[in-house]
Amino acid sequence: MQDKLGPGSTDLIYLDPPFNSNRAYNAIYKDETGRPLPEQVEAFCDQWTLDGERIHAIEQLPVLLREPGIDDDTAEFWRLWMKSLRRTDPRLLAYLSYMT
Repeated sequence: MQDKLGPGSTDLIYLDPPFNSNRAYNAIYKDETGRPLPEQVEAFCDQWTLDGERIHAIEQLPVLLREPGIDDDTAEFWRLWMKSLRRTDPRLLAYLSYMT
């Protein structure tokens, strides 16, 4: 049976995003004594770069924004902002496009 929310209720969505820390996090293994071993595995990379796939997605966003009815001015603002970030801070652009 599916629970339904009553009138005036809000469903909660929890988001634990990457935080653009510019760090690569590793899972460090330890031996029985608790000393770290030299072998490590990348657990999560929070470093952002623009690649061809991400650039393509960024270029498609103004089109995708218009589909649900977002006005042209907002889509154009997004396009200009992304163009500016691509020149001034491509790492931030890569991160923001991921979050979008």
